[in-house]
Amino acid sequence: MNPVFHRVVIIGVGLIGGSLGMSICSRDLAGEVVGAGSRVENLRLAVELGAINRYAGSAAEGVAGADLVIIATPVSATLPVLRDILPHLAPGAVVTDVGSTKADIVRAAEDMMPPGTSFVGGHPMAGSEHNGVRGADPYLFENAFYLITPTAATQKEALEKVKKLAVGVGAKVVEIDPEGHDLAVAAVSHLPHLLAAALVNTVARMPESESVLPFAAGGFRDTTRIAAGSPLMWRDIFASNRDQVLKMVHNFKSELDLFEKYI
Repeated sequence: MNPVFHRVVIIGVGLIGGSLGMSICSRDLAGEVVGAGSRVENLRLAVELGAINRYAGSAAEGVAGADLVIIATPVSATLPVLRDILPHLAPGAVVTDVGSTKADIVRAAEDMMPPGTSFVGGHPMAGSEHNGVRGADPYLFENAFYLITPTAATQKEALEKVKKLAVGVGAKVVEIDPEGHDLAVAAVSHLPHLLAAALVNTVARMPESESVLPFAAGGFRDTTRIAAGSPLMWRDIFASNRDQVLKMVHNFKSELDLFEKYI
């Protein structure tokens, strides 16, 4: 069977980028998977782990000749990376991302793209408490939702390419507009992480925390597991989806007030 893509470039080969690379390689979705990033040692490890076939000296060098570029960096780096690679994109290239917030990024990216290239926002709803390519898993996206955020300006051919990527790695595709995406993930992803971190901090600040924490059973562990995510990544997510997250925090505080009242 012929691969779906000629060359896929992944910029940022961490947990999500590495898992995508492993899945693409293991399923023969691309003729070649090229990695790019700021740390050569991480890229060498990605080759050893089968997340990429080879790595490039820079993102600009890596995207040359690629038909699909995946920006798998923290959300604060997505637009700067895109700006750097724009002059080096091949005609017909499609760029997508994996960031947890979409509205600002998608609108800005669409305005930046040169003629003959396209940007399609993407967000695989999968992850773990592990960080980096060592935690990557080729089955991470199996049966997970892969949110794709087209707009009225999205070219049909570009959208189909990103959908083929998502389906190819085993995910279930859902199309949603960027603003609707940001409200949805604020409710079901960003708020839960914030609450998990708040719960950990609440218990840790108890004077008796050292004697209390050993009693934590499955409920506490399940509730707080996601608090172990990268603080830098979550700082960027909260900053880039500030309005929607604050809306959900306000709603949650109202619910908490009700519980306090009834108790």
